Amino acid sequence: MAPQRNVGDWDPSGRSVPRSVVERIERYGNNGIDLDFWQIAVTADDVRGGHLVSHEANSADSNFKRFREECLWECRDPHEAVEVEALRPGTLRDRLETTIEHQVCDVRQWDILARAEEHDRSMRPTAQNSPGTRRVTRQRPGVDSSAAVAVAPRSSSS
Repeated sequence: MAPQRNVGDWDPSGRSVPRSVVERIERYGNNGIDLDFWQIAVTADDVRGGHLVSHEANSADSNFKRFREECLWECRDPHEAVEVEALRPGTLRDRLETTIEHQVCDVRQWDILARAEEHDRSMRPTAQNSPGTRRVTRQRPGVDSSAAVAVAPRSSSS
């Protein structure tokens, strides 16, 4: 079986998810399923780069001991944790696209389906222009929504 890709936090709980999945499948009968997880985000290299916002790892977490061992193996500070949200969306999107594209066996069929999907999206009306769509606005109690309110800019002398 191909390795499973994993996107997870670099912290005791986030790093324990793949291990927990494997242990539970084995415990409840894996029926010959052999799972291997590859962490595509957040990786030791991401943390090693030092460009991501980090925070103190929860040393009281039941998974901290194993996390500490993994961090020391990766030459990382076991007290440093990084959330997936610290990655730029573009970075995460690129990694996911690359990972998915490497799983594609029939590139020609993939391209045909991608063009069809792009065409379908371009033909879809936007929600704002769709028939039967109505604009919903919030109104504050006691405020006349038909009255225009003009706000004068603050003067620089105040």
